[in-house]
Amino acid sequence: LLAAFLDRVLSLDYASIWIDEFLVVLSANKPLSYLYAWNREFELHPLGFYLLVKAAMSFGDSVFWLRLVSVLLTVAALWATYKLALQCFADRHAALFTAAVLAVLTIDYDNSRNIRPYAALLLLCALQLLFFWRFSRSKATGDLFAFLLFSYLALNTHYFSIFPLAASGVGLLAIAARERSVWTIRNGCLVLAVLACAVPTLLLAKGQFANWDGNTGVKTLSLDAVASWWARLQEVASPSLAPRSG
Repeated sequence: LLAAFLDRVLSLDYASIWIDEFLVVLSANKPLSYLYAWNREFELHPLGFYLLVKAAMSFGDSVFWLRLVSVLLTVAALWATYKLALQCFADRHAALFTAAVLAVLTIDYDNSRNIRPYAALLLLCALQLLFFWRFSRSKATGDLFAFLLFSYLALNTHYFSIFPLAASGVGLLAIAARERSVWTIRNGCLVLAVLACAVPTLLLAKGQFANWDGNTGVKTLSLDAVASWWARLQEVASPSLAPRSG
């Protein structure tokens, strides 16, 4: 974990901030009402990571600091992956090998050094699957609660999380069919409560994809709408985040 951290943190702010990071930071710097409207009308990601960046900006807005958040999330994800593999294989060497493979993947390395939601998504999905595995063995309410909590947070971080969540949902149905005794009133209420909390996220997603063109892969927004949003984002540009010359 220390080696992965040092490898990622060295020269973390050497490269200038790029357009996707720029949009995340500028939109996160605006009030919550604006942030929600921005996500609903222009973005295609949930609010979770933007709120995390907004909280991190309370302590600083340098490129190094905001990218460090992703580095720390990635290191935590490596630990969660190790724990998940240890649960699955019951072998410490296999678990270490699994975490090591993830640590050296180029795509993981790149995502861990960007102000983007993918490091957070990796951590939350690893924790989601870890506690699903534990619940499938223990049938403990605490493990079910942790699984539902990390599933909800993952859904609010990136919509890609719907894929492991769907697989886990099928697993929950299989567990329910095989061992109906696990579905106590308390467990059932937990599931219903999380489903209810997910409704606002799903409604936001519906609004986000309402203008999505599946053929071109872009939002079908007018040029005036894009220009308006861009002008409003420019109002909050921070000098410390301005692209470097050259």
